[in-house]
Amino acid sequence: IKTILKVREENTNERFSSGILGLITEYIEVEPPYERAIESFLGEKLQSLIISEPEIGIQALNLLKTTSSGRTTFIPVKPKSNPISTGMPDGNGVIGPAVNFIKCQSEFQELSNALFSDVVIVDNITNALNLWSNNGFNKTLITPDGDIIEHSGIITGGKKENPPKPEGR
Repeated sequence: IKTILKVREENTNERFSSGILGLITEYIEVEPPYERAIESFLGEKLQSLIISEPEIGIQALNLLKTTSSGRTTFIPVKPKSNPISTGMPDGNGVIGPAVNFIKCQSEFQELSNALFSDVVIVDNITNALNLWSNNGFNKTLITPDGDIIEHSGIITGGKKENPPKPEGR
């Protein structure tokens, strides 16, 4: 990430520099009770860079390769969203769609929707498992503690020591 941001600051290629918009954490703000849930859901994507268009991501990827500067994820500001949505589950413990607890500027709303439209916050892992077991919804269920049940049934959880909080603008 440092290499990409340094090249952006040097502004030797105006299209590239203006196409690297910044870290995802600069553009979303999460309501405090759900910060850990969203951090857990995003995982390594917390270090993702938002780009103006996919071609900028390819240029940045090639720069990382040629300079052996590591790996990162590039998310276009207007990503394709998942056209298959199975509705929103309701039931014991459902707090609501994650997208309802995330604020961003209007130009980043498509990005927020693409990342979070299929994510539902549930009060605890037991209720999340019951929802997953008893419904036909194709959603990822997350708890405020950061436990996750993906639509496929993959469960991720536990506790990190002193988890970093996503920072917004």
